[in-house]
Amino acid sequence: MGLAARTPEERPCRGLVAAALELAATRSGIRRRPLSGGAANATVNLIAPASANFDRYTQLDLRVGKSIRVGAFRAAVNLDMFNALNASSVLALNTVFGGTRPWLTPQSIMQGRLLKVSAQLDF
Repeated sequence: MGLAARTPEERPCRGLVAAALELAATRSGIRRRPLSGGAANATVNLIAPASANFDRYTQLDLRVGKSIRVGAFRAAVNLDMFNALNASSVLALNTVFGGTRPWLTPQSIMQGRLLKVSAQLDF
């Protein structure tokens, strides 16, 4: 049994499939702010800055593409899908006790599923 390799010119059609997987943990985004002159109250951080890791998140990005050659021109059409799993993981939490937002309230979440169509023409 033997395997024969083909050069790209011998293949009648060429395609592209790509994926990117990101696994990460969000870090607490605690910032210190000086008190205004003579303020009676102070905001107290209950967690040291950048010391706590919260839930991990998973994001899967996909790309499907097709390359077409027409005479001296080459065209590529791509379909990208960002956050294919449609996760809504929390990226940032309020880690300051007190104020208008309760402690550990989400401040930002992952963007929802997004589709992008693109084309490229090489000459």
